[in-house]
Amino acid sequence: MSDLIDDSLREKINSDDTIKVLATESKDGILHVVFKSSIHAEENGKIIFYELIESSQNNKNLVYSIWHDKEVKISILTKDKESYEISGIVKRAIVAGKEFEEAYQKVIEDGYKDLSTIWVIEPTEVKNTSLAKRAKEEEALHPVFTHLDRIAK
Repeated sequence: MSDLIDDSLREKINSDDTIKVLATESKDGILHVVFKSSIHAEENGKIIFYELIESSQNNKNLVYSIWHDKEVKISILTKDKESYEISGIVKRAIVAGKEFEEAYQKVIEDGYKDLSTIWVIEPTEVKNTSLAKRAKEEEALHPVFTHLDRIAK
């Protein structure tokens, strides 16, 4: 169980109003960044991602990640403009069995044609990257990085 994803963050991740972005890396080191509404968080703190296309670059990169213990990143942006960056390690690829069948039925009911893989990601770090929080942190770290017009007031 991961204690990095609390109830509040899980609710934000699972909201239909939240924009979710997944970043993976290919075996050649090429970054692949995609919007993925099928990302959600479970009560145990793990991140679940449904890949719908077997031959996608995303799927290839996730296979590479699980084989070579490579980190992936997930960024979310809530409707209230809160943002978070979640780093994680891909732990499982589910392609058969009861869990897969249940997810497959849900994906079909939601109007999609197929489900390739259920990816399970174990979060290793969560950062609040919201603008207000980051601006306050940076101002404390670098107080002299201020535009002159702000000092003159």
